[in-house]
Amino acid sequence: MSSGKRRPKILDGEALFNHYFIDMGSGRSYNKLVKWAADKWGKNPENGKIWTTGAVWQAAWRFAFRNLEYAKKIYASMLLEQGMLLTDEEWNTTLARHAKITMTKNQFRRFMNNHPEVQEYEEI
Repeated sequence: MSSGKRRPKILDGEALFNHYFIDMGSGRSYNKLVKWAADKWGKNPENGKIWTTGAVWQAAWRFAFRNLEYAKKIYASMLLEQGMLLTDEEWNTTLARHAKITMTKNQFRRFMNNHPEVQEYEEI
């Protein structure tokens, strides 16, 4: 049962998102991002271990969901570097897929209600 206290946020989602999609360039990987996070913020204080790939991935995407226009611009730039254009369909599919994994059921439901353009791309 939860004590009702929120854990302090140590991982900076904005820094993680920017480092992954801007700074790492074509050599990006979540394993490298985990190492970068450990170098920047140390180990996870709850268990004394290095951050998990899921933890850094989720922190980065949580930032993206709070800053959709910015995230779309950066994501589109990343694809453009690879010679691809980001379509609305691809962006909405990416958002639906990541939202389902990153958010709680209530957060996901709220996000989908607030962003009906993403709903049709929700994977069942």
